[in-house]
Amino acid sequence: MPNSVFLSSSSPDLGRMIISILKSRPRASISAIAEEIDTPRSMVSHRLHELLDSRSVRVSTAMNPSLLGHEIIGNVSLRVSGPARRTARWLCQLPDVVFASLVAGEYDLVAELRESSTRALQSRLVELRARPDVLSIDSAIYLHHAWGPLGAAGAKPIDDLDREIIRLLIDDGRLPFQAIAEEVLLSPSAVRARVRRLTDANIIRFGTVESRGSSERQLAMGVGLRMSSSADSVMSLFASSPNVDFAVETIGRFDIIATLVADSPSRLLDLVEELRARSDVRQVDSWIHLDTVKEDFSRLI
Repeated sequence: MPNSVFLSSSSPDLGRMIISILKSRPRASISAIAEEIDTPRSMVSHRLHELLDSRSVRVSTAMNPSLLGHEIIGNVSLRVSGPARRTARWLCQLPDVVFASLVAGEYDLVAELRESSTRALQSRLVELRARPDVLSIDSAIYLHHAWGPLGAAGAKPIDDLDREIIRLLIDDGRLPFQAIAEEVLLSPSAVRARVRRLTDANIIRFGTVESRGSSERQLAMGVGLRMSSSADSVMSLFASSPNVDFAVETIGRFDIIATLVADSPSRLLDLVEELRARSDVRQVDSWIHLDTVKEDFSRLI
């Protein structure tokens, strides 16, 4: 689709360009970013530190969920009775809820739950349905993201040094190897080799996430697609689009769930209209994210 609005960006400012690069290469050096966007290194350094210091953007590290005993991610849409914030506060206290957002549309809340098994997910859904403030729920199970599944973790065990390196990188995914080396008493080259081994073995993955609701954040719309044929073409489009913050194939009420981002309602409408016009998309449901009250960045990695 050569003229696809999904493949263009309406936000060519410096911050958006830096974020776009970080999303594909979270640990890209300032020099590499400056060269790619043909901007003085000092300007890139200043803007990048503004983004990171304000927490508008976070670069961190996720461990393979399978190593933590998490195998299933479920998407749950809730209609509630009474103030939705009250229900959202309860959801945010649950350790298996990795995302919760107050939305406008058919539902009042959207949440994601990371569980050890389908049985554990089913138990949590039963608990949700039993609450007096929950009128109804719909659910779907995630298959894999547009950017590809993390895959099975390598069989080689990790040691205490690996765990300490991972701990430091979870706090700051761009922490220099020199700084890590000083903490774990290894050489920078040894740290670099360990990090490469951990990423090659699918034990960790770096990721860049924009904080929802920040001043840097664009408008966000969730969409649920029911397909008339394979989802591959749409998922490929989403994977290369700067206007897609998140996309995943699912089993359940939708075939694809995605989050579209734009700097204006009219651009969001253009994105949705393009999806509606596709022959392989049978139906598009949508909802606007009003306030994301909990987000574990690792859900996006």
